[in-house]
Amino acid sequence: MQFRTCLHHCIEITFEEFTYVYVRYSKYFEFFCFQGDAFNCSYRCTEDPSLDPLQFNQCVEKCSSKISQVEQTMAQEMQSVQDRLMRCIHSCEDKAKDSNDKDQNRLRSGFESCVVSCADEIQQLLPKIETRMSDQLKRF
Repeated sequence: MQFRTCLHHCIEITFEEFTYVYVRYSKYFEFFCFQGDAFNCSYRCTEDPSLDPLQFNQCVEKCSSKISQVEQTMAQEMQSVQDRLMRCIHSCEDKAKDSNDKDQNRLRSGFESCVVSCADEIQQLLPKIETRMSDQLKRF
């Protein structure tokens, strides 16, 4: 049970840090400008009386496509970080299972140390992840 507590805590810390980076870069690259642009574009669709309902829907969808792409890119990056963390934690679980150590305290301590190392590894990667995310945003 304590393994799960440690695991949950490490994942929680890592995603708090990742979320901080996400918000920081979002502001830095004026992510909200994408949203504002999409809103203004959609508003212009409402001002065009020549659009039938289908054309209106297409107009609004086109306006929001960029923000959808940005959100999808961000979700993929967040999933990638989560997957990487989980692979590392699974490796820690495998090491603990493969250990011939019968001392539960030493086994637990080794597992927890390994999981903390996983979180530390992700934390050290956050600046690179932030740079990669900002580079991806520049494409939009």
